[in-house]
Amino acid sequence: MAAPDPEPDDAEPRHASHRVAELLARDIDAGTYGPGERLPSYRQIATDHDIAVNTAQAAVRLLVASGRAVVRPSSGAFVADEPAGATRTTAADRLELAALRDQVRRAKATLNDVERAIGEMLDRAPASGSDSGS
Repeated sequence: MAAPDPEPDDAEPRHASHRVAELLARDIDAGTYGPGERLPSYRQIATDHDIAVNTAQAAVRLLVASGRAVVRPSSGAFVADEPAGATRTTAADRLELAALRDQVRRAKATLNDVERAIGEMLDRAPASGSDSGS
């Protein structure tokens, strides 16, 4: 019996924090939030994207780590004041690289599964040369 077909790479969802960070980054790039402007609260981000508050916090941490946002204690998260375009490109690249890394990890796991299945089939197959010739 054949093994079931694996799901395509894009069938496995990325972590919600990465998805939301990418959406917020796009909003920043589009000018929805300008340099120095306050981002929505964690609770508002969670409500807007139907995620948990801690996932919203993780999304903002990704923006902070990429240099796109800053967090001011007791004030919230704000779009970083940045030099003309330099940080935006880097931040977008970091988010894209994280997504690509996740895709590579899934592809490696899928390839390992395929290799294992082929090995099992070869182990069960009769050795070559055992064909009877007429």
